[in-house]
Amino acid sequence: MKLSPRMAYSIIGCLSVGSSFASGLFRKSEFWDPSEIQSIQTFWSEPGRYTISSTNKHAVQLTVAGSQWLWDYNKKRGKGKVAPGTVAPPINTQEEVWEAWIEAKIARDRYLASVAAAALNKPASKILPAAPDPGFPPQDMVDLFGAPPVFAAVVIPNQYQIKFDNGTVTYQDHVAMRPRYAYYRFDHGTNSGGTRISEVPEEELNGLLENAGINKSEQKVFKAISLLEGGFDSVNTYDTGFVSVGFIQFASLKEGGHSLGETLLQYKKEDPENFKNDFSKYGINVTTDGLLVALDIERGEERVGPAANSQIILDKRLIATFQQAGKSAPYRQVQLKAAKRIYWPMSDKIAPIVNGKPMPGVLSDVIKTEAGQCVFLDRKVNTGSIGTINDCLTEISKVKNIKNLSEFAKYEALVIRCMWYRFNPAGKTDLSQPEPCEMITAVLEKYGRNKDTNKK
Repeated sequence: MKLSPRMAYSIIGCLSVGSSFASGLFRKSEFWDPSEIQSIQTFWSEPGRYTISSTNKHAVQLTVAGSQWLWDYNKKRGKGKVAPGTVAPPINTQEEVWEAWIEAKIARDRYLASVAAAALNKPASKILPAAPDPGFPPQDMVDLFGAPPVFAAVVIPNQYQIKFDNGTVTYQDHVAMRPRYAYYRFDHGTNSGGTRISEVPEEELNGLLENAGINKSEQKVFKAISLLEGGFDSVNTYDTGFVSVGFIQFASLKEGGHSLGETLLQYKKEDPENFKNDFSKYGINVTTDGLLVALDIERGEERVGPAANSQIILDKRLIATFQQAGKSAPYRQVQLKAAKRIYWPMSDKIAPIVNGKPMPGVLSDVIKTEAGQCVFLDRKVNTGSIGTINDCLTEISKVKNIKNLSEFAKYEALVIRCMWYRFNPAGKTDLSQPEPCEMITAVLEKYGRNKDTNKK
């Protein structure tokens, strides 16, 4: 069954895509004059521009409530942001009991949801392996983290087709999630990996990188990390990034600005004509302080910051605009410049404790190789910081007689082994590597890397 955009809004608009929607700012546009709004509405109202249809296929999906509970569970245990695809291991007998119950509960919920989905689908879909009821959750776990919700439910994804003059993009909501993914927030969000950086012609990519002021060595590091993120035209609106786009996944976060807003603002200031062609003519803009602006196309009203997040998550034409812009050479250039300015970590300040006193400096005092740069670029892109390197260096100083920051550089291989996040660059022949060094057991054990592999 196909739905018109207006009918879809009447259905989907009743569903929450985040608490920010209700608190967002609704007002007449300050970023498009009436004729521009009419032009945007006319473009998007043309037949075939925006089609929404049900897949009519019932599927098993992680619940938003379950994902949020898992995030709270990790955070309150002091695990913070664990690397995607990993589960923080239990550290004592109490946590082992909790983990066993959680795993059993997730398996049970997914099994029951698969039974329900199979009964609704014609022909019947696959039923997951039977899982016993784990019973009531451990009371001490409930006391600390609250009662766990249902972790899996039956959903019917919708499909969205958005047609531009030079091509069509297709999305599906209720994106399939790992059973323990802790960052899923918007069931009507969507995603697309776009064209991977590795598929961009090398001559074209190298030209973009050079024009962005990224030297040959830095290019290798950015290329390595982009493989963990996406292409210039990748988009994601289902997780804690709210609206995340581009080869390094610039995100708007809760406030509706952050690195994505900063990147758009740079584009608008440096190249207003191409910004208009890539964004504002389709309903996307940015404030002078870097907040997203999204046009409610049906009403002709703007949404700013948090409300822009919600509008972009709701209206797939708007997120498709980012994917369409990702094909534009000027916008690709802006992404690269922004990535270097926002995320390159080598000037970030550090201050390990040595002999009871802080020893201030910058990351480049300690990290000298491309492999090390990969570790901290990865951390900064995915978590917003370079992580606990101060703690790592402090632990090294307890064992070794460190007198100045440059001496830590001798232990860069150890730092890499302790601090790598989503992948371990040690031994990668296309990246410069530090000299082998003593692997201090006490430091490795603190980071759980005494038996290191490429997978956590």
